[in-house]
Amino acid sequence: MASANIAVGGYTAPRNQSATFTFWWPDGGSSNMFFDVAVQVENIGQQTMRPLEQTGRAMAYAPDVGGQVLYLTLRNDNDFDVPFNAVHLQVK
Repeated sequence: MASANIAVGGYTAPRNQSATFTFWWPDGGSSNMFFDVAVQVENIGQQTMRPLEQTGRAMAYAPDVGGQVLYLTLRNDNDFDVPFNAVHLQVK
């Protein structure tokens, strides 16, 4: 039977630019697991904001972390930094 594991980390998308974030499962993993990250913007106290836009997504195996690595590029078109949580999901 499959098992699901969740981990959460805090990040910040810098104002008016794109940034690539690198995510991996903390204790490595295997090539036969499912791994993904959901981005959840924190309450920033602003009444309106433009959404963070995902402009790139790539995956690779990285021997130094012992598993899959997800490269996620986010564009922040706001004139302020946007903090977000990255909810990591591993199913194996």
